[in-house]
Amino acid sequence: MGRITGLRFFMAISVGLVLVAGVAAKEKKTAASAPAPTYIVGLLPFQDMSGSEHGEQLKQVLAKQLQAELLNCSSLTPKMMKPAGDNPEEAEVDIAYAVKLGKYYKADLVVMGSLLSADVEESEGSMSGPSIGGVSVSGSARSQDATVVLQAEIIDVSRGQKLTSVRATGKHHDSKVSPNISTEYGSMDMGGAYFQSTTLGKATQKAIGDLVAKILQTAQGFSPASGPAAAPPEAGDTSQPASASGAGGSSAPASSACKVLFRVLLSTTMSPLKDYTVAVGGEDRSGEVKDGVLQINNPASQFVLQVTVKNPPEDAQVQPVYAGTVDCRCDKPEKVLVLEIDSKGSGKFNWWQ
Repeated sequence: MGRITGLRFFMAISVGLVLVAGVAAKEKKTAASAPAPTYIVGLLPFQDMSGSEHGEQLKQVLAKQLQAELLNCSSLTPKMMKPAGDNPEEAEVDIAYAVKLGKYYKADLVVMGSLLSADVEESEGSMSGPSIGGVSVSGSARSQDATVVLQAEIIDVSRGQKLTSVRATGKHHDSKVSPNISTEYGSMDMGGAYFQSTTLGKATQKAIGDLVAKILQTAQGFSPASGPAAAPPEAGDTSQPASASGAGGSSAPASSACKVLFRVLLSTTMSPLKDYTVAVGGEDRSGEVKDGVLQINNPASQFVLQVTVKNPPEDAQVQPVYAGTVDCRCDKPEKVLVLEIDSKGSGKFNWWQ
């Protein structure tokens, strides 16, 4: 009787273990089969806040390295984004402008990166080897310690607000023995293969890898808003850019406080065109264009624009005239209307705010 009871107990334990193992395997399979995020991530040029002698040059390649790493180890689609202006690399981009750029590039998330630190410390000392036949081998022992610290603000484009701020660090130590070793980081190509093999290059790669891991962690718990959401005061309007010919919705009566800021842009380079003539509702307003921007106060709920670009860049294709009927919704006190000209010279009036 005792043997039967023991056998039953053993069978019960065995069945329990099988059930537990089956549940664990099922959970593991479910976790492994969880879909990886496939969002579009807009990447802005990095800002140098390090004060390092290497920072200004290093920041030029950080966004490209981040793009390459995201492509290599994730299902995210990284897109390089370029701010508009004469000096886009020096543009100061805030969250509101990052959201606008993200909408233009159809991104779900935007990464605003900063280089906080790019330090290289060196130490050097002499060393002696064993004496063989009265001849000793000696040289100098030199080591380098590099630290790179990056920070990124991750922006939710659909909600027009910052999701989180992450910080990533990369450190690397190298020891070498040589009669004379000198590395001039300032004179080398920071994107080249040789730089990648240096102490600073390896620390940079580690920092990029750490940053990508944190971006992926954020993306795993992210989902875009299903519709336009109320924007925080500092973020501006979060509605999607709409065609000015009516895709923005039904017209609304003009408000006495309403004004429209109009500009012309080459969409391929995000570069503004400042020299153009423009007529609003048949009235020539070219003389009111200042630094490429025309302010239209109290616009009608629907008006016609005619634009002629003068002195375009040599590599830009433009049409003799661009004309379109604009549906204006003055539910916001200020709106931005942009004539976007693509690489083939086709133009489209779009609301940016």
